[in-house]
Amino acid sequence: MKYKIVLIIWTLFIACNNSEPQIQPLELVQVYPVAGVPWIETSGLCMVNDSLFTIGDNIDHTIYHIKLEDSIATLFPSRTFPQIAEKEHWKLDFEGITSDSDGNFYLISETFLKILKVPPDPAKAKWITTSLDSLGKQAGLFQKPNALIEGITLIPPKTFILCAEREPRGLLRIDLSVSPAPMLAMQAQYSHIPKRAGRNLDFSGLWHDGQRLFILERFGSAVCEFEYDSGIFIEKMIWSFAHVEDHPDYQYTDSRYGHAEGLCMNSEHIYVIVDNNRDARRINPEDTRPLLFVFKNPY
Repeated sequence: MKYKIVLIIWTLFIACNNSEPQIQPLELVQVYPVAGVPWIETSGLCMVNDSLFTIGDNIDHTIYHIKLEDSIATLFPSRTFPQIAEKEHWKLDFEGITSDSDGNFYLISETFLKILKVPPDPAKAKWITTSLDSLGKQAGLFQKPNALIEGITLIPPKTFILCAEREPRGLLRIDLSVSPAPMLAMQAQYSHIPKRAGRNLDFSGLWHDGQRLFILERFGSAVCEFEYDSGIFIEKMIWSFAHVEDHPDYQYTDSRYGHAEGLCMNSEHIYVIVDNNRDARRINPEDTRPLLFVFKNPY
């Protein structure tokens, strides 16, 4: 795999046109406990023909279909592929999932900082990039352990956007439609989202709807629309779901960290899935299931 070695390293400035964007609350439609796979740490979300799919960062070999039934979101194995590790006993730690129109899924491994392609024949799963570690580090990203890549989305035909988690947050882009593949990395220095309880803002999920880029701000409990214009990423809209995460029915015992990790949407709804790290909900110490939030799409 050939690349243009870090052609561009930009700083990601978050700005607005004339005034700060308003923070608007998302309207909750439904909340589903996620069942079917005990102890899964759901970590990513994508939609194919209005069907939802997820992965677990503690499961190295399966993509799951999410079936919504009444009050439960049940996971069913959709595509199981060989465990592809480069070092014995190292888990892959998949932190994001996206797909294309040809039926391929793409997963990002936080352990190896590489993209895995899982085609309809999962036995042919393969890495399609080398490590993005040096690209991120040259842009000042990946400065802390366990603060690497948390999300991935595809801009057809073969441009991938990935988000660096925190301290600093940032975005990476790699275009695999040409060779050598041009790449760039950017830091995020600012946001209009207020910090919650002293937490540092972080990126945890991405979604591209064919025209617009949306980012999940985990510690800010918000979904943000971004627009790229003349070297600047403009923070266009901010939708908050803090009122939902803070509701006693949905709070987890450990509230020091944000839990939202996966984002996708269609014309009607915005879907956010959480990784609760097997933590129990406060209202029921026996309930350690993740949650899937469904909000009304405000567009």
